[in-house]
Amino acid sequence: MFNRAHFLTYPSPITQKPPGPSTSRHIYANRSTGEMWPRGLMDKAPDFESGDCSIGLMAAEYVRGRTEQARMYRRNIVRYCELAQVLVFRDISMRTRRRFPTLDTVVAAGFMMPHEKDRYDEIQYKYSKYWVPFQWAFSLTYEARKKGLIESDYYQVVVQDEIKKFRTGLAWICNYDWVPIPIMYPQLVCLAVHTYFLVCLLARQYVVSEHADNKTEVSFPNFKLIF
Repeated sequence: MFNRAHFLTYPSPITQKPPGPSTSRHIYANRSTGEMWPRGLMDKAPDFESGDCSIGLMAAEYVRGRTEQARMYRRNIVRYCELAQVLVFRDISMRTRRRFPTLDTVVAAGFMMPHEKDRYDEIQYKYSKYWVPFQWAFSLTYEARKKGLIESDYYQVVVQDEIKKFRTGLAWICNYDWVPIPIMYPQLVCLAVHTYFLVCLLARQYVVSEHADNKTEVSFPNFKLIF
């Protein structure tokens, strides 16, 4: 089991966040669907109400204290969410996979501590273990509440809700990755719609002949164009 006290012994040495996850998320959202595009932006842009920046704001606001312990609680809550983000994008982005080919490179970048990697590897699970860092983050909010760094249960729920929103956003990205859309799909749909419209324009023309009941000559189907 993960020891919640270990994060105080091994502070996070993150000095610079690599450009891989955010950039790859932007590219992946752009090539998938229109619905996914705003989700990628909300995870990436700091001015939106969702994403890792929002988690940092809530942690800084509700995990009170100027001690080293309080600072490490705030820092590691955000770091665990960033760790989950890196783990997700290692599986869906080639650029992120090249940046972090193994978990050792994730440890070297500061997203995961060596003792955390050992406990992560100890978990025997045949599916992806994206949920583990989020579980660690929730555990820290619980410990912070017990130690009085979070003043009320309501503030704890607020921080946990932001973590859940971030987790839901990553889950949506994983869902879109499971159903890949061909790159030419938008172009094919556009061509099919225009072709169908052209065929309808030609098919709705009146047949003008000497024996036709309707003698009115209509050169362009205006009503078909409108509706």
